[in-house]
Amino acid sequence: MKIARNRLRKIIREVAGTVPERVSFDIPIPKDLEDIHSRLKYAGRELFLVGGAVRDALMGKSPKDYDVATNASPEEVIKILQKDPSLRLDLTGKQFGVVRVKTKNDGEYEIATFREDIGKGKGTSVKFSTIENDVKRRDLTINALFYDMDSREVVDYVGGIKDIENGIIRAVGEPGQRFDEDRIRILRAIRFAGRMGSDLDASTKKAILEDNQLIDTETGQ
Repeated sequence: MKIARNRLRKIIREVAGTVPERVSFDIPIPKDLEDIHSRLKYAGRELFLVGGAVRDALMGKSPKDYDVATNASPEEVIKILQKDPSLRLDLTGKQFGVVRVKTKNDGEYEIATFREDIGKGKGTSVKFSTIENDVKRRDLTINALFYDMDSREVVDYVGGIKDIENGIIRAVGEPGQRFDEDRIRILRAIRFAGRMGSDLDASTKKAILEDNQLIDTETGQ
């Protein structure tokens, strides 16, 4: 029965294309971040832990930084959080969909609105979007995992959980496109493989071998 359910879920994911795998997992969340989460949730908005904190927790390491992503616009994040005088907001990244928050306990968090990139290199601009499109803009599957603080589940649209389990470094989506968007991702893929003692996925490795220039010859970036 379990095998049949898993097969059905796989078929649904392939048909829908945007149905994530959800895996129960307990990631300790700092109290001040829980408070921020509660404020956005009360306002009807979502807040997910993202990126390195989720990756490190799954690998048995204690997260160092807690970045989060939300479906609230930067203006909404500001409106919701500025009601708490104990929070200090840094708005320098607002145009890119990022609001930095410092709490009275010296916690620092970067809250990014779900977004997708328009363009590449230094000329990249952002468009506020959905969690599905936000996942697609990330570099590697191990860095594209989200954590639902309500259900205590890791949300995986790209197979990042299995790649961590199998020791694989894989680009999100089409590797050549990911690297063309930002050439530094080539170094990041190699660095993560070396640091984690992991192998590069065959397609990811092929894309790097075929075009490993760190500067875009068209834009010079």
